[in-house]
Amino acid sequence: MHNQTRDPRIQLAQLNSDLVDTTPRIGIVLAAGHGKRIRSETSKMLHEIWGEATVLRVAKAIQKGLDSPNQIIVVGIKGLDVAEATGRQAGRRFAYQENPVLGLPAGTGDAVRVALSEFAPSSQERDIYIFLGDMGLLTGEVAAQFRRKIGRAHV
Repeated sequence: MHNQTRDPRIQLAQLNSDLVDTTPRIGIVLAAGHGKRIRSETSKMLHEIWGEATVLRVAKAIQKGLDSPNQIIVVGIKGLDVAEATGRQAGRRFAYQENPVLGLPAGTGDAVRVALSEFAPSSQERDIYIFLGDMGLLTGEVAAQFRRKIGRAHV
């Protein structure tokens, strides 16, 4: 586990990679919360389900379900540990939501704002899907069903 007192943005930048331009789909994983209700020193994103960190299971499911490597994982409390649990990968970026670390208001809207600031405007139309990082039982099949349903809504 890392010393979380240094500015984590510098270390997170080392794990970032560029988004892949060949797909318009981007998955955002909201993983900045700690999970006070579970009363654990370990971030709820790092609790394991079948031997894998919850946030990693979500990241894999949305990559498969969206058929896209593009992900922005929003981290905050114990953010470096969460980022290292998911790891560096093509199309994956980490966005740091500092408000929960500072004890300031930081809800879902703030997390999405932080995520959206991680990619540059594009002339290509993009579909952005938002998932909670603690939904460790999410499967690629469910994420694909979600994508198909949303896609039909646009027609």
